[in-house]
Amino acid sequence: MSDMFHRSYDAVSALALIASMLLCVVVPLATVPAMDRTVTDYWTDYSTLTSQYIDSIQGMTTLKTLDAEQSMGEVLRRDATAFWKRSIRNTGISLSNSALMFILTSVTSSLTVVLAAIRAMHGIVPATAVTAFLFLAVECARPMIELNSAWHASFLGMSVAKEMFGLMEMDPPVKDPEDPVLLDVSDRLPEIRFDAVRFSYPGREEEVLHGVTFAVPPGSTTAVVGPSGAGKSTILSLVLRFYDVTGGSVTFNGTDIRRYALRALQDQIGVVFQDTYLFYGTIAENIRMARPDASDEEVREAATAANAHDFIMAFPDGYETIVGERGVTLSGGERQRISIARAILKDAPVLLLDEATSSVDAESEALIQSALSELTKQRTTIIVAHRLSTVRGADNIIVLNDGMVAEQGTHGELMAADGVYRSLIRAQEESSQ
Repeated sequence: MSDMFHRSYDAVSALALIASMLLCVVVPLATVPAMDRTVTDYWTDYSTLTSQYIDSIQGMTTLKTLDAEQSMGEVLRRDATAFWKRSIRNTGISLSNSALMFILTSVTSSLTVVLAAIRAMHGIVPATAVTAFLFLAVECARPMIELNSAWHASFLGMSVAKEMFGLMEMDPPVKDPEDPVLLDVSDRLPEIRFDAVRFSYPGREEEVLHGVTFAVPPGSTTAVVGPSGAGKSTILSLVLRFYDVTGGSVTFNGTDIRRYALRALQDQIGVVFQDTYLFYGTIAENIRMARPDASDEEVREAATAANAHDFIMAFPDGYETIVGERGVTLSGGERQRISIARAILKDAPVLLLDEATSSVDAESEALIQSALSELTKQRTTIIVAHRLSTVRGADNIIVLNDGMVAEQGTHGELMAADGVYRSLIRAQEESSQ
């Protein structure tokens, strides 16, 4: 009974063991700055190098046509060599830190046992205490070594975590109002109005739009045209509330869109972009993204209305055909018609078309125009177009120039005015000839 008492009450040896284990935790903390910097740089370089390789593979055709394979190969070789050197350095620091932890744990544990042995030799504690501390030192050192391994593993996600936290800490360019207004368009199509809208992109002082004012009546089609950089696509971004205006207002039925909940607003808008993005998956899955609860029959009806059903059924797997990343297995016109099918399936009262036919051939353009003519019926539509032949039938044409409304009217009125619009028409006709 006395031996058990002494084995459990040697306070000096116990405190020495506790202090040694704390030392094993505190000392490696001194290496955190070096570990943090090295491991974070390692994974950042790894991510960059991976992106370069992916870009090179995806852009191989462009590299070949530019005869730039060798120069790109030299860039990859240089960056891969730099990454290899950083990998060696990262491994060296990591192993040095682990070795320091292992040596420190072993030495401090051994010193604790030596201390217990010295105290036993002088009769302060019984000899059995040495055996007890021998086992205790091993058991205390084992979790310290495991903790060190877990600590090293935690650095692997440090670079990604920092970028993630950086994104989470960023203020979004738009926010929902604290008390959003109900957006109800069930009884009438919305009227969209720009009132003295001024806008500059975040981080830039130069304004893109300077006091733009125009209205899109309910159920009408308004085209926005103008030279490159005039602010056409910015108009669509403001309607979608990707950004908020820096001056003036954009309204739906007289209510500033900043008073609506963002999701409620965007649920009422269908969009067909110039650069159609298709996700890896089936054609049906890509169309159904507009309305996940849509039935197979509704998906087929939307595709038929978009003049896409025939080319889809020409594939062996039909609607279950895998389109590949970014839709690489489809042509530009086919991707665009799938995008139109999405908009048809969403059946939103507002429609935005951004250069929907600018990158397709004449045959595809005819099919797309036919689909768009059906899509724009009974919807409030804004069309941004470079091909001015596609907007001649619009109810109203807004001509932007240097971020301002230079003129507006129907095609006939603008041609008679002999202003910016007619100059653009003449330039395109000369270019086509």
